Amino acid sequence: MKEILVKTYDKFVGLWQDEESVGTRATRGSALAFISRSFSKVILLFRTVIVARILFPHDVGLFGLASLVLSMTELPFQTGFNSAIIQDNNDVEKHLNSAWTVNIIRGLFLGLLVFLVAPFAGRFFNNQLIVPIARALSSMFVIDSFSNIGIILLDKEMKFGQKFFYSFFGPIINVAGIIISAIIFRNVWALVVGAIIGKIGYLILSYVLHPYRPKLNFDISGARYLYRYGKWIGIAGIASFLIAQGDSVTVGKLIDTSNLAFYQMAFSLGIFPVVETVSVIGDVLFPLFANIKNDVQRLKLVFLRVSKFIYAFMVPAAFGLFVLAREIVNFIYGSRWLPIVPVLYVVIGYGFLRSFEYLAVPLLQGIGKPKTTFLNSFLQAAVLFTLIVPLTHRFGIVGTAWAALGGLASGQIYLLHTIRKEINFGLKTFIRGMYLPLTAGLIMALSIWEAKKFLVVATLPLLLVFVAGGAVVYFCALLVLDKIFQDDFYDSFLWIKNNI
Repeated sequence: MKEILVKTYDKFVGLWQDEESVGTRATRGSALAFISRSFSKVILLFRTVIVARILFPHDVGLFGLASLVLSMTELPFQTGFNSAIIQDNNDVEKHLNSAWTVNIIRGLFLGLLVFLVAPFAGRFFNNQLIVPIARALSSMFVIDSFSNIGIILLDKEMKFGQKFFYSFFGPIINVAGIIISAIIFRNVWALVVGAIIGKIGYLILSYVLHPYRPKLNFDISGARYLYRYGKWIGIAGIASFLIAQGDSVTVGKLIDTSNLAFYQMAFSLGIFPVVETVSVIGDVLFPLFANIKNDVQRLKLVFLRVSKFIYAFMVPAAFGLFVLAREIVNFIYGSRWLPIVPVLYVVIGYGFLRSFEYLAVPLLQGIGKPKTTFLNSFLQAAVLFTLIVPLTHRFGIVGTAWAALGGLASGQIYLLHTIRKEINFGLKTFIRGMYLPLTAGLIMALSIWEAKKFLVVATLPLLLVFVAGGAVVYFCALLVLDKIFQDDFYDSFLWIKNNI
């Protein structure tokens, strides 16, 4: 027993140690990112439960509308400097002060701009209640602009130990602020105060966790150098906003704030499996692929192994959420949020498709193809806005979700085509790598569905039993199928284990 504890301790402490091997550092980074995200998500889930129980959908919808005002204002002014600093293998530290100075100028400008355009946004959404909320939130642009730009170097240098603490303690500060404010205010201002406190927390952490100290020093040549790469990320960010928030803008404009809250809550829960098991790895994959971008065979091997590992955990989470959607919503958020269930079914499919994008985009950006990110986003936005108005008018927020799913599907087809061209990784290769978890997931979902016919999930403990039982069925099925078809899932797990 003592030896097991010592070995476990050594492995846990080893996660924070720097390694010479890029692959090992990336794998350790994935583990740290997963640990950080898991802990923080428990806290964020607790925050969501508190907010859902204390605040009404109308309050959550007002905050959502005000947040959209900030996002829409920021839209044309994205620089892409952060991604440029990470991707470039040359010495870009000499450009950090210029990038930081541009960030400050941009933050001050955006803060003032939001303050001025808030009344017009209120008229656009036919809701003047969002004007003071948006003006208060505009301070976040100013706060965020002064963050230490040196924190970006943690990703570039793959120092994931320090990044762990930044990603872990930031949400804690944000959640603590929101929970305390919710208890005091019991209205939309709880979310506003919590968001501002969270930004202040990240600002402080950026200076505590990295020794670099930026100075005001604008160098036009340095800014141009970063912009040559970053412009495509910035342009892609515009299209990404139209994809990520265009549906919310449509709901806020055509329907009402309560339905906006239902829609956004459904999305936050429906893409939960993707966010927790896939998107967090993107922060690690981007610098990894940038380091090995000249080795096509290694790129293909790493992409396939990481995909197998990620989907092995994402599939049961998505399938389980689908068959237990109504019970999970009722016990976590309360009966007032049950209208999100029909939307949630569509969003789970959206999240499942989105998972591929979270793996593909870091690969394409890492090998120096930022333009593909823009084209992917542009294609998704074009299809989304072709479908969204008629489907929303016809089917309400469920139709909005279907429009988002249609736009996403078009982008994934383009990404798969591009990756096949770059590293010879096509649809057949992807299916061969994913058919086992998909089969095991179907077995698990059918088992839960049949069990619900005999046992009504009427209590939270029983819901937890269903979740645990489903997980056991899934992983047993996966291991058996792996043994029968002699696939290499087990070997992929061993590779992950040996590198960690």
